[in-house]
Amino acid sequence: MNFFITRQPVFYKTESIFGYKLIYSPLSNEPDDEDIENSNLLDSIMSVGKQTLSSGEKIFLDFSSSLLEKEFLYRKDTFVHITKDIPGDSLSVCKELKKAGYYIALNSDCLEIQENIINHCDLVVVDFRNKNAEYFCGELIKLFSPKIFADNISTRRSFDKAVISGCTYFNGEYFKMPVSEGKKPLSGNRFVYIELLKEANSPDLDFQKIEFLIKKDVTITYTLLKYINSAAFYFVNDITSVKQALALLGQKGTVKWLSWIVLSVMSQRKPGEIITLSLIRATFSEEIAEKIGYINSFNFFIMGLFSFLDIMLDCPMKEALKEIPVSSEIKDALLGIDNDYKLIHDLVLAYEQGNFQKVLEITNSFNIEAREIILAYIKALNSVTENLLTA
Repeated sequence: MNFFITRQPVFYKTESIFGYKLIYSPLSNEPDDEDIENSNLLDSIMSVGKQTLSSGEKIFLDFSSSLLEKEFLYRKDTFVHITKDIPGDSLSVCKELKKAGYYIALNSDCLEIQENIINHCDLVVVDFRNKNAEYFCGELIKLFSPKIFADNISTRRSFDKAVISGCTYFNGEYFKMPVSEGKKPLSGNRFVYIELLKEANSPDLDFQKIEFLIKKDVTITYTLLKYINSAAFYFVNDITSVKQALALLGQKGTVKWLSWIVLSVMSQRKPGEIITLSLIRATFSEEIAEKIGYINSFNFFIMGLFSFLDIMLDCPMKEALKEIPVSSEIKDALLGIDNDYKLIHDLVLAYEQGNFQKVLEITNSFNIEAREIILAYIKALNSVTENLLTA
């Protein structure tokens, strides 16, 4: 694969997933024909597959002429982002794309040139880094009543303002914003969940105690038995006991599954993308660590999985980590203290954000090929997609 490619969620106002923006860049900085590059990109997207790249949801792509020249399999599920800088006449391009079966995501700057182009789009993209974004959305709705895509939402406050402004879809880093102060008291089964996380990450795994704790929560018991009897395994006979399920998962399997499912249950009131992204970070981190040659690559999985622990527990990361007995290396990395773990964590975050220049810098310091990082990311996406489908 000759392209860096990552995805960023597009939400409804309920914060369920509408689709994913695909962020991409050629692996090589060598000058090449742009149309050939974009054609190769479409080939790469089709080879990876829509189910992996967007979990079967809508795709958002920047415009390239190859979208009109090539038979792209996913055109009926693809929004093409049109800006005023595209080559040719924007209105004609929109009409051609619509005829070919694409959806049009029109950048608001196009309205400065051709106001009637709004009649040929499916939504208008408004950049919320602009101070006048809220006012502009209000005026757009008064005049044309379009669906509005609020882009680059950086804070929860901006998200709330975008909702009030009448926006329909939302993208940005706002949902990842950590809690900086305070701590909500644990109540009900959250005590059990914390105890399970402690046991799962204890150096000496006590299966008997874990079984006892799991049986105290119906949701986790049901989820464990559903998972162990899913297509991910293929056991001839149904597994009906918690003890038997844990034995079949083994030590690493129990730690992975238990940490994931407990965090999932604890974050049910958060955007679902939080747990999805935690799993992607975890699997991606572990893959990278294996490629670099770390023997304890499993620890990097735990680091990625706990990277949203502050959001899940509604308290600052420093406080959240006091609850869980993870290694000092993981704690330091998640608190921003430089070590080898943090370097891999920084690489994962840079890739996630589409900061591919930083990805290259860190990759070079590890002396591994950038293509290996891309393949690790695709493998992580595919693994998480399959796990979530069978969970």
